[in-house]
Amino acid sequence: MPPDGRSLPVHPTVSVVVPTRNRAGGLLDVLGPLLADPATHELVVVDDGSSDATPEVLAGLGEREPRLRQVRREGVGAAAARQVGVEVATGDLLLFVDDDVIACSGLVSGHRHRHSTSGVELVVVGYMPVRRPERRGPGDAATLIYATEYENCCEAWRRDPADILLRFWAGNVSIARRRCLAVPLPSPHAAIAYHEDEDFGLRLREAGVRAVFDPSLLAEHRYRRPLPAFLLDAYRQGSDRWHLRAAYPQLEADLGWSLVPKAVPLTERPLGHRLSLLLAVTAARWAGHLHLWAVETDALRLARRLERRRGYTDAARGVEPVAAR
Repeated sequence: MPPDGRSLPVHPTVSVVVPTRNRAGGLLDVLGPLLADPATHELVVVDDGSSDATPEVLAGLGEREPRLRQVRREGVGAAAARQVGVEVATGDLLLFVDDDVIACSGLVSGHRHRHSTSGVELVVVGYMPVRRPERRGPGDAATLIYATEYENCCEAWRRDPADILLRFWAGNVSIARRRCLAVPLPSPHAAIAYHEDEDFGLRLREAGVRAVFDPSLLAEHRYRRPLPAFLLDAYRQGSDRWHLRAAYPQLEADLGWSLVPKAVPLTERPLGHRLSLLLAVTAARWAGHLHLWAVETDALRLARRLERRRGYTDAARGVEPVAAR
């Protein structure tokens, strides 16, 4: 049983919460399978300040789907948008799905069943492998690197469930609503922007919540990042790693595997970093055009490592991190 002695009802109602921003083109692909699942009590979509056709897409869907609840906020970030959904939702159980994750048949029902049969309060993490390109082209290295990193994370979860809340991903995860009211999703540490999922996992861990990884709860992650966005993500990851280390010194031994990005010789000074990054990015772009896939991947991995390290050292020097969105 959870620490306060309460658990979910035997047949909990499920509110699905989807934060979104400027994904109008693929939004119906995300929402359709969730609404098709009979276990979906309601679908709460939080539009986080979209400037595209997202409001019109939601309005059109809402006219024919009474379970859709639309909320608009102005650029609060993914974690805060999820928390808005928490506060609006009425279900006993919340299923969080990202706006580039396509649920496979029965995802909502599967999450509800897992909670209904557990007997204890759980955080249930589903499986969302990245859709890999059928035929590799220039620029696909970022997707493939991300896909490999995610699979490595899942393998760590399989080996040791204690890793789930240490390396938490919130794109396909369910949890009791009351827990998200007690432990909000947005980080209380204002500087943490990219790794708010991981911060939430650490706070759930400290609250004594148990997590399980269930690969049968399947969805497809349609992750795509252009090169500039991929490198910006890397910088934010590095910055957040420093701030996580500062925020949770008691977890240094558990978190040490991921917190400090390795230095690259000759790149610790600004000029060395800029030149090295320019060379790595140029090599990745040309290798992609020439279909030298291994070279493209290695060069982009180096560029990401450089930017993670820069983000980490900037944070250590007190440089203000780049905003999450």
